[in-house]
Amino acid sequence: MAQIRKNYAEYGSNIITSITTSGDWFALSFLADTVFQSLDDATLTLGAPITSITFKQGDLIFGHMTRINLTSGAVMAYQRE
Repeated sequence: MAQIRKNYAEYGSNIITSITTSGDWFALSFLADTVFQSLDDATLTLGAPITSITFKQGDLIFGHMTRINLTSGAVMAYQRE
């Protein structure tokens, strides 16, 4: 039987503000209303479409994020295994 992740922060997490940060994350939880400068996925760079969205405090997104650069706001980034 596959092991089930006990919680989002099982492998650690990072609070990210407006600096560019590289890592290996599977989920982002928004701690404040947030706008991205850029967000890199493991396979692509999300530019214009994602920079036009204001994510609201409490929103949660999933993916395979590898680099995060915020214009404003703060996120909790949950590390992959």
